[in-house]
This record gives sequence, C-alpha cells and structure tokens, in this order.
Amino acid sequence: MSMAVSLIEPTAHLVDDEASVRDALTFLLQSHGIAVQAYASGPEFLAELASHALRGCIVLDVRMEPMSGLQVHDELIERGCKLPVLFLSGHGDIPMAVAALQKGAFDFLEKPFSGDALVKRVQRALSIEAQNFLQAGEHQQDRTRL
Repeated sequence: MSMAVSLIEPTAHLVDDEASVRDALTFLLQSHGIAVQAYASGPEFLAELASHALRGCIVLDVRMEPMSGLQVHDELIERGCKLPVLFLSGHGDIPMAVAALQKGAFDFLEKPFSGDALVKRVQRALSIEAQNFLQAGEHQQDRTRL
C-alpha cells in the first residue's frame, strides 16, 4: 500500500496490479488534494475492506491478476459494500462497461483517458459517497430517537 491515510477519511482506494500505473494515478489524484490508498491486487484491497470500515470511492482496473476488477466488484456487491466504484480499462468493450454499470458501478473510463476526466469523476464519486454517509448518519440518529 502507498502513503498511509486515515481509513475514515474519504479516500480514493486505487486497485491496480501495475506499480507504474498505481504510482502515476496516486500522484495525479494527490496533486488535486485527493487522499489515496493504493493496493496492488484485489485480494489485498478486499482484506483491508474486511478489517476496516472504509470511506470514499474505489477505482478498479478491469484486468488484474489474480482477481479481475470485475471479480472484485462482484465480491464488493456480495459484501454489501456501498462505496462508488469507478472502473478503468484499456481493454474494455461496450458490453463489459454496460454490465459493470448495470451491476451498480459508478462509472467506467476507457484508457487512455485524460487526467482531468479521472480527477473529476473521482471527486464526484467522493462527493456522492459523502452525501450518502451523512444521510446514513441522519437515518441512524432518527432510529435511535425512536
């Protein structure tokens, strides 16, 4: 994992098995004030998710080993994870993108993409997650009052 961040802070959880891509995207997002936690594989990220309550969004490369981004997404759905998921793919096709979106993915960016496009989508995903987090907290407060 890269740079330690607070796991409660809204963070872009970046999952890509290519170190050079992880490093470049981490630098890009951090240069725009976005907290980033990078993971080298789906299993590494899923282990972190199992041991901590994470905030933010998830940025998944589609083609990874030993688990593809699509397989990681399926596991996130199975676990009931509500964090927005943004897919990155150099090999994506339209049916793959449609399938990911139908399963609840937040967005799907095909490589090559502009840094600005990624930053804007991550910022939007973080904003949506923050709104959902606040609404969930308000609902919890309402239930405890009853």
